[in-house]
Amino acid sequence: MNTNLKKGVVQEKRALGLTCLFIGTLLGAAPPMLGGMLQSGFSVAGVALVILIGYGIVCVYMGFIAMQASDTGLSIHDTAGAAMGTVAAQLLASLPIAVASIGWFGIQAAMLGAGFSAGWQGITGMTIPPAFGAIVWGGLTALIVMQGYKWLTYFAYAAVPLCILIVAYVLYRLGGQGGLSAILAYRPAQPAPLLSGISVAVSSYALMGVMAGDYFRHTSSRMGAAKGMSGILPTGCIMFCLGAAGVVATGQSDVSALFSQWGHPVMGLFLLVASTISINIMNGYSGGLGVVKMLGLDERQFKLAAGVACGVGVIMGASGILSLFSSFLSLVSSLIPPLAGVVIGSYWLSSMGGGGG
Repeated sequence: MNTNLKKGVVQEKRALGLTCLFIGTLLGAAPPMLGGMLQSGFSVAGVALVILIGYGIVCVYMGFIAMQASDTGLSIHDTAGAAMGTVAAQLLASLPIAVASIGWFGIQAAMLGAGFSAGWQGITGMTIPPAFGAIVWGGLTALIVMQGYKWLTYFAYAAVPLCILIVAYVLYRLGGQGGLSAILAYRPAQPAPLLSGISVAVSSYALMGVMAGDYFRHTSSRMGAAKGMSGILPTGCIMFCLGAAGVVATGQSDVSALFSQWGHPVMGLFLLVASTISINIMNGYSGGLGVVKMLGLDERQFKLAAGVACGVGVIMGASGILSLFSSFLSLVSSLIPPLAGVVIGSYWLSSMGGGGG
């Protein structure tokens, strides 16, 4: 039974767009970087175990939120409002989600500007100011976000298959030329506790797990939500392990250098751009939606709200000021996942959660 569907968005049965959107967030620099961090305390097999448990925990509560969103056609902001009241949801859900999403949008835009500048100079010898790259690529991302959910999926349809091909090629190269034997033989000098690794794995995507409702509200059934999530856990495991394996095989934790060395500089630059935009369109979308819900606006005003939110993020990211607030954004992001327990408990412990289609 799709409760409160009349209050939600128009839904569709296809789940491929959702799959591509969430896989796109896993094909960028963050998972390999975190895999490289875990590599210092775990073997590559240990990293796989840590990710399977830690990231699996995120996927479990993401699944409940996704099914709830598909039942109702409502975002995490609306379902939080049903659980704790509108004003409380605006302050405890929409405000921190908007702040965190806009902040990370700016940071990602700045990282893309810096990475593109370095990659372009390495390929052509020409220098592009990082701030200029941040503004151009951040502005392009903002334009995609402003067009709404369907444009997010259109971009994912085009970018994700190409990114997967590049990652597959790099995996092939890592497995050859003696890389595989070094990877399998690696043991950390100082093994880390399993729980510390699981904590890193959980925290890395905890916020995305909460925001899943913003996207899964667009699918019409719980089965569609399950299909949409089908590739998230295995892709996460592969990408985290790729980061760990790459550090072992190359001795460096620079992800751009990893993809350039084991693939091709042009491949590395394309993957950097496509994967970062894939992540950032979701930051921008959730940030814009958070602003709409925080201010109590109609979703027909989403385009303006998203444009302003993304614009603020780009300007702050290009100026470099957000680098001073990364710890604050991490703190804000860490305060949001407990919201998942409130939303899940309110819905699934009531009669509403028992009759989804």
